[in-house]
Order: sequence, then C-alpha cells, then structure tokens
Amino acid sequence: MAKRSEWADAHEDSLEADALRAQLADLQARVAFYESLKPTPRGREIPPHKSTGGNAIPIVLASDWHVEQRVDAADVPGAYNLYNPAIARKRSEQFAQKTVLLTNVQRGMCKITEMVLFLGGDFITGHLHDDNRESNWMSPVKAILLAMDLLNGVIKHLLDHGNFERITLPCCFGNHSRLTHKPRAKTAPDTSLEWMMYNLLATHWKHEKRLVFHIADAVQLYLPVFEYPIRFMHGDDVSYGGGVGGITIPMRRAIADWDKTKRAYCSMFGHFHTAVDIGNAIGNGSLIGANAYGVRIHAAYEPPRQQFVLIDQKRGKSSVSHIYTDYLPPITKE
Repeated sequence: MAKRSEWADAHEDSLEADALRAQLADLQARVAFYESLKPTPRGREIPPHKSTGGNAIPIVLASDWHVEQRVDAADVPGAYNLYNPAIARKRSEQFAQKTVLLTNVQRGMCKITEMVLFLGGDFITGHLHDDNRESNWMSPVKAILLAMDLLNGVIKHLLDHGNFERITLPCCFGNHSRLTHKPRAKTAPDTSLEWMMYNLLATHWKHEKRLVFHIADAVQLYLPVFEYPIRFMHGDDVSYGGGVGGITIPMRRAIADWDKTKRAYCSMFGHFHTAVDIGNAIGNGSLIGANAYGVRIHAAYEPPRQQFVLIDQKRGKSSVSHIYTDYLPPITKE
C-alpha cells in the first residue's frame, strides 16, 4: 500500500508540474504578444509582399481620339489645350507606354499574361458637324489612315514590350466615322469608316498569333473575360441631355433594359469623353481633351485620359485607373 501511495503522490506531482508548465507557456506567449505591441523607435518591420499568383486580365479602353480635329489655345477659355495630328501621335505613344507601366505595376500583385484592348470608336472626327468640315486638319479618309497608323504603333508596342501571351481586341465603331448624315441601325457597319479600319487592322496582323480581333457587326459586342460577360459599345445610343447627374442615370437605365435580353457583368463605353466608374459600367475619357464643342454643350473640363480596368479571376473588377495622355508641346516664348 505504501508503494502505491508513493506512486499516486508522484503522479499527482507530475500532473501539477505539467499544469504549471502549460500555465507558464501561456503566460510567456501573452507577454510576447504584449511586447510585440509596444512601439519601436524605427517602426515595426513588415515583411515584403509575396504575390499569391492569382490571375488577372486588364481591359484597356481606347476611344475618342479624334486624331484630325483641331483645337486651338483660345477654344477653351480658362484651360490650356492644343490638338493636331502631331499631338495625337504623341498622346497615343503615351497611351501605349503607360499601359505597359500600369500592367507591370499590377504584376507585383497578380499574374497577368493576357490583356483586352478595347477599340471603342471615334478615332476620327469626320464631317459630322459643319465646322468640322471647315476646321479639321484633314479629310475623313486621310484621318482614318492616320488613326490606323497610330493604332498599329500602339499594338506593336504592346506586343514588343507588354510581355503578353495574347491580346484580345473587341472593336466597336463610333458615330463620328459614319458616312451618312443620320445614324443608321441595321446598316451602321456598312457605312462606317472605322468598321473598315478594324478589318484592315485584322488583315494587317493576321499572321500574329498573339492577337485576336472581334469586330462588332452591331452597336454592341459581348465577350467573356474569365467567367465575367463584358458588354462593349461606343455608347452613342444612350440618350443624354446633360443632366445634373451626368451620364450615370441614363446609362444605368439603358443597362437595365439591355440586361433583360442579355446580362453583362460590366459594360465598357466611350463617346461622352468622361472617365467614370459607375459600378457595373466604365466610361472612357478622350485623347483630344477639352475643345470648343465641349464648351458649347457645357461639358465639364476633363484632361485627356483613357481607362485601365483590372479584372481579377476571383474578385471580378478590382481596380480602375486613369491613363493620362495629356502631352502638350512646350510653350515657346517669342
């Protein structure tokens, strides 16, 4: 019996020692935690970010370049802007360069091997208004050749420096390139210089396997980005009379109607020269910037810029950034 009692006492001592050791470990952990909360003179060291390797695809909006339209310094009182074909070329170069830069910034957080380059129309101004006939730097035919040359330069830069395995190009024609006085519905592509330009671009790059063209035969084009259906359009079929709420309310109403036929996760549009994110739609800015027509219709000043939209495979639309294309030649003193 004595031996059994000694064993029991030893066992109880062992259990008590284990409990004390556990309590000590818990107290040490608490002390370490509280010590970690104390401020340090140099600040707490944060380990560098490690990319999780999630996939993402940027959608870059290119529209409303109006490459041959003339803007003089006196056209927009209170805001300095100039525009001509030489400036259009410089701004298109900015667009290509900054697209690559923004993509590389995002690559620090996700894996990007593809991009979508949306060609959204109004690359030329044409003869839509009488004063365009009087003041444009060149005819619509010459302007469409210039626009094609600038777009070829952008595409080449993205292929050479963007490190993309594939570039998808949804192409929607705008209203300024039409050959008719009034807009057409069914025959719109048959009367659009831009629709012709897109087909010429596709033919020019037909041997480049990294490029995939989708040319709209109607005012809208739907393409999936990952599993997200995206609606692409120029946007001129949305009625907007310059209301206080801007383009947001008319666009939301139009999207609600279109979604009854075919739902889109997000709609990409141009036409209004307004870089805006309204949730389920992204509006693009312009390359031309402020001009006399904008002053006439009371349009708010907006610098020349385009839109960069990142679609994350898991999260969907994760960021929207401006691509500023605001090159101006240096002011020379006489």
